[in-house]
Amino acid sequence: MVRVVLLGLDGFPLGHVRPEITPTLWRLAGDGAGGGERLTGTCALPATTYPSFASLLTGASPSTHGVWVTHPRPNAPAWAAVQRVTVPTLLDRAHAAGLTARAVLGDHHLAAVLAIPPRVLAWPPDGQPPAGTPLDAHGYATNGAVRPHLLEAAADPSVDLLFAHLNEADTVGHDSGPDSRVTRDVAMATDRLLAELVDAMAPLWDRSVLVITSDHDMERRADRPLITLMPGPLDGLANEMVADAGAAVIRPLAGCTEALVQSVREVDGVRSVEAVPDGYVVAGAEPGRIFAGTPLRPYLGVHGSPSTAWTLAIAAGGSRAVNGLLSSDGRTRPGTAWAPMLAAALGIG
Repeated sequence: MVRVVLLGLDGFPLGHVRPEITPTLWRLAGDGAGGGERLTGTCALPATTYPSFASLLTGASPSTHGVWVTHPRPNAPAWAAVQRVTVPTLLDRAHAAGLTARAVLGDHHLAAVLAIPPRVLAWPPDGQPPAGTPLDAHGYATNGAVRPHLLEAAADPSVDLLFAHLNEADTVGHDSGPDSRVTRDVAMATDRLLAELVDAMAPLWDRSVLVITSDHDMERRADRPLITLMPGPLDGLANEMVADAGAAVIRPLAGCTEALVQSVREVDGVRSVEAVPDGYVVAGAEPGRIFAGTPLRPYLGVHGSPSTAWTLAIAAGGSRAVNGLLSSDGRTRPGTAWAPMLAAALGIG
């Protein structure tokens, strides 16, 4: 029977993915996709943590699963205050089918965002890091704290589906910048942990699928003015908007979608504008730019924009099911496509 380990590396810096820095990632990409250069995919905007992981685990877009932003903010419209998926996840489906599903999370808030039931959440218990857990500068468990729980679950032959999350690269990328030495060192340490993960899975490798992905890339924040949409270009066209760094999600007034898209497209600093299902419009910023209204710390690294929508997308393992995760040219297909394909690999599609 196929077992699946789905590992999400939050904000993993793709600029540091090179053979001399991340040899394990490079080797796994070569094993699964026919070459180390084939290890990236894309996510939808906004390229931020909770919308991306919600899409990965449900196979649905934000307009369907309901999670549009990574953190709630005061006075947000009701649709932007949702911090919990409204459709079943791959973990739910596996458990309902009688399989053993487990989750090990560096960002403990994902337990609520993904509606992970207590019986599935292997760590942290009760959705909170236990007292004494080493935490990073943003209050999330360090990769070292997650490590023993990840390796234990990955080696457990009774676990059919494991979703695991490591957060540390995102924290240091924000605070030090994605191109910093500190961020590179975390990338190297994460790669060493991945080598341990592969070793832990070795006895079960022949029937395993190992998927390694990320939620977004990161870029250095530009010293440029904030992009203002409201008040301004949205006047008379929309009255609800939520900014999430390099992305903005907007609800146009009835009959105003086309005019709103055109108005936003002409704003300095905007790189992309797209009308998406259920009446939303998503705007993306030029590299390093940020939309006004984003609740920001003094970050050096930011994401959300089209230029940060690149993700890791590696499928490896000894199971023949790995081949089903690859397109005809050998590239993996992440994002919303992977949940249904992993479900099929598990026999619950």
